[in-house]
Amino acid sequence: MIRFIARHPVAFLIALALHIILLWWMATNRFSDFERLTPVNVAEPTSQTESEPSPSVVPAQSPPMRTFAVDASAVRAQLEKIKQEEAQKKREAERLKQQAEAEKQRLQQLKAEQKEALVLTEQAKRQAAAQRKKAEEARQLAQVASEKAEAERQKIEQARQAAQEAKQAAEQARAQQAQAQQLLEQAKQAKEEEEAERLALQAEIQQREAEKRRIEAEALQARLQREQEQAEAELAKQLAEAESQKRAAAKAREMQNLRETYISSITAAVKDNWRTAARVSDEAQCVIAITQTPKGMVSKVTVKGCNSAADEQFKKDAERAVLRAQPLPQPPVEELFERNIEFIFKP
Repeated sequence: MIRFIARHPVAFLIALALHIILLWWMATNRFSDFERLTPVNVAEPTSQTESEPSPSVVPAQSPPMRTFAVDASAVRAQLEKIKQEEAQKKREAERLKQQAEAEKQRLQQLKAEQKEALVLTEQAKRQAAAQRKKAEEARQLAQVASEKAEAERQKIEQARQAAQEAKQAAEQARAQQAQAQQLLEQAKQAKEEEEAERLALQAEIQQREAEKRRIEAEALQARLQREQEQAEAELAKQLAEAESQKRAAAKAREMQNLRETYISSITAAVKDNWRTAARVSDEAQCVIAITQTPKGMVSKVTVKGCNSAADEQFKKDAERAVLRAQPLPQPPVEELFERNIEFIFKP
């Protein structure tokens, strides 16, 4: 029982509270209802009727029966109180239920956190094991390094002893060489004088060669400078030519667009002046050749290149439309003016 309470403390407290509330309600509300009952006297009925009295005989009076009159308002009040208490109990039970649900969720959260903590603990254990393994490997490596260092120290000691022995041997050799040094000193002095002369001659040769290299380097630098300037000038020329060609191409495209706009304006003017009384096929079209003056006045109109849908009446009406459209629209710039213009006419 104690283990159950320890595992489920909230459920135990809820059950205990419900039992205490139930006992309190039974003690305070149920048995107190009888205090409001009022005793009354009720006469016992006789065997004779009121129409047949017997003056000579008086019946013995029995003691009155005790009964109770119930106050209806008190009953309603008590019922209302019971309803309110029942509603309060329901609300309290709902609150306790919500509290129990919250406790259940808290326990589930705690369980999840414990599970997560267990996972983290396992990870920490694995990491600690890996660290211990690394530490052991490092210790072994350190031991190997220590052994190597000891071996090196022994080698150094052996080398030091060998150096000491060599030093002693060298001192003996220096003593022997000191005798020969005096003989070699004279030869060395003569050799130094000869070497000084050789070095002086070599220095002069090197100076001349350095001067030659300097002159050649300056000449090379000047030549490279000229070549660079020529290359830059050539590049600037090419860039200028490319820019000029680019501007010329742009101007040509602009002039072509303006010319197309100019021809389109003439075509539109002719279409606006198109009049015909005949039925014309939607497929009918012709090429109209116009000779005009700078003021846009038409001096000659030729209708040619017609398809099979364009009849003679269509050709005549097209020529009249050109004449009605004069003066023809002027070009946006004077240099676009063309005395002879051809365009496809399809009304």
